Amino acid sequence: MPLGMFDIEGKEGPLLAGGTVALGFFDGCHLGHQKILGKCLELGKDKAAVFTFPNHPTTAIPGRSAPPLVTTAHERIEIIRRMGLEVYLREFNREFSSWSAEHFALSILKETLGVRHVVVGHDYRFGHRAAGDVALLAELGAEYGFEVTVIGAVMHHDTEPFVISSTRIRQAVAEGDLMLAQQLMGRPFSVGGTVVQGHQRGRTIGFPTANIEYPDEKVQPPYGVVAVKVLVDGESHFGIANFGLRPTVESEQTRPLLEVHLFDFEQDLYGRSITVDFMAFVRREQKFESFDALKAQIQADVERVSNFFSRR
Repeated sequence: MPLGMFDIEGKEGPLLAGGTVALGFFDGCHLGHQKILGKCLELGKDKAAVFTFPNHPTTAIPGRSAPPLVTTAHERIEIIRRMGLEVYLREFNREFSSWSAEHFALSILKETLGVRHVVVGHDYRFGHRAAGDVALLAELGAEYGFEVTVIGAVMHHDTEPFVISSTRIRQAVAEGDLMLAQQLMGRPFSVGGTVVQGHQRGRTIGFPTANIEYPDEKVQPPYGVVAVKVLVDGESHFGIANFGLRPTVESEQTRPLLEVHLFDFEQDLYGRSITVDFMAFVRREQKFESFDALKAQIQADVERVSNFFSRR
């Protein structure tokens, strides 16, 4: 069962006395992050936790905006909690961004959390203007009474090996390479949401869809058709989805919509929460001359995706 989540701003410590904390933003909770979190859990056992931020640090910098995220704050926190770690949060705002590395170590790690062990990735940076690195963290640990374990880079061994990173996953998703994204995360890229009422045009051509709004903060794959696996009430169902602006049926839509058609599924999903795993990109979105042409293409797409899942 997922463990707790706590906002620590203004709280008196020690909240995790003698425990172990992993530090990082952990967007995507990819295989490299999982190694950090796994080591934290191994060392801390029932006193293992993560200290992170609900918002991306760049949102506190004037004139800067956060990169598109692999996981929303809710998704990221839930993944960490399901791994068996508690989550301590503090908003990354202008005031916090001005803290020196030394002040962060003293205030958060020693006084508020009171940890004995800290686990970070090899490229972890902290403090004002990211001035602190893992070497400084180890020095501060010796001063403030905590040990530091640094986890090395986790590589993806392809034709040209590279370090697994959130940036590389964002690139893979944006390029439609959903299988690579899955390899780097150890699970599919996914989107969760509540099914909303649509125009029900899919029903008129024999392909009813469950529609969910795509989170603004998430990285977007190319507009197009995707093979999907959908979690509904704990059960997985195969299907096909269109992500985009629906140019054949909508002339003024500006916000992309995710429309999911489940194979062999008859239940009403309106108002229910579902999670859509993006398994493979099929083709880019296009405008058809007629509904008949659209229907014929959807039928061909459904057959192609059905064959894809049959082979798997």
